[in-house]
Amino acid sequence: MRHDTKSSWSTAKLEVLGNVTARCLDTDARMADLATEVRGEVQKLGTAIAGARTAREEVRFFREQRNQAQGAVDSTVRTVEFEVRKAAGFDIRSGAYRAVFPDGLSAVTTSPRANRVRRLAALVQAVTDKPGLESAAKALAEALNAFTTAEAAYQASRARSQAGTHNATLARNAFLAAYAVVQATVLARLKDAKAAAALFPDLRTVVQGNGAEKADVEPPVPAAPPGVKGAETAGPTAVHADGA
Repeated sequence: MRHDTKSSWSTAKLEVLGNVTARCLDTDARMADLATEVRGEVQKLGTAIAGARTAREEVRFFREQRNQAQGAVDSTVRTVEFEVRKAAGFDIRSGAYRAVFPDGLSAVTTSPRANRVRRLAALVQAVTDKPGLESAAKALAEALNAFTTAEAAYQASRARSQAGTHNATLARNAFLAAYAVVQATVLARLKDAKAAAALFPDLRTVVQGNGAEKADVEPPVPAAPPGVKGAETAGPTAVHADGA
C-alpha cells in the first residue's frame, strides 16, 4: 500500500491526514469504528500540539518579564553605584567605595547570572550597612527580589515547555503507530489491497515536489468501493481513481 506516513512530516500535515482519513473511512459503514479511532488520535495530537505551543508562548512571555526585571536591577545598581561613588568623593580607589564595590561595578553587572545574584545579594547587604544609603538599599533589594521572582517563573515555564514538547512527541508517535494499525486493520477486513488503499487519501495531493506542504488544500475523499454501502454520516466524497 503506497499510503505510508513519514516521521519527518509536520504535525500540521499529520492532522490534515488524520481528518481526511476519517472522512474516507466514513464512506464504508464497516469502518465506522476505525474512523472514530482516527478522529480520537487526531484530537489527542491536536491537544498535545496546542499545549506545547501555549507553553512556548509562555516561555517567551516570562523571558521578556525576566529581561525587564534584569534591566531594572542593572539600572538600580548603577544608581546605587553613583551614590556610593559620590559619598566616596568620586574616588573609586577609596576604602569607602571598595567596601561596597570591592571588585568594581563590572563585577556585579557583567558576571554570569548565577554569580550575579550572589553578588547582588552581597551588595544589598553592603549598602544596607552604609549610613545614608537606606533608600538605595531598599530600592536595590526590591529590584533584586523582583528579578529572582521573574527568573524562577521563567525557569518554571521552560520546564513546562520541555514537558509539552515531550508530550507532543509522544502523541505524534502514537498517531503514527495508530495510523499504521488502522491501515493494517482495513486491509485485514477487506482482504483486497486495492479496495483498502481506496479508503485512504491520495497523499500526492498533500506532498508535492520536494516535500513542500500544501496545508490549505485537503486531498479528496475517495468514493466507496463498488457494491459497498457508505455510512449515513459520511462526509462529501470525490472519485479517487487510482487507489492502488
